[in-house]
Amino acid sequence: MSEVRRACTLIMKMRLEPGCLRHRPDIERPFRVPGYPVVPAIWIGVILFMTVFAFKQWRTPSVYSLGSILAGIPAYVWSFVRGKNI
Repeated sequence: MSEVRRACTLIMKMRLEPGCLRHRPDIERPFRVPGYPVVPAIWIGVILFMTVFAFKQWRTPSVYSLGSILAGIPAYVWSFVRGKNI
């Protein structure tokens, strides 16, 4: 149960913290990524490699996973049309 609590806390932090920094552009940022344009590019490359490998190796589970993600997009858009963030 504690793992679930930690995961929920992490998700809430990830959801709340970027919004706090976005609304206050004048404050000093506590950390900047060393090698800024290169490090995120490497990360994106690794994620794309793992995604392609997953689809080649495990096609059916990958398609189900992608389908469940895509099924959530209309609900996300609908929440913004209603004017309430999820």
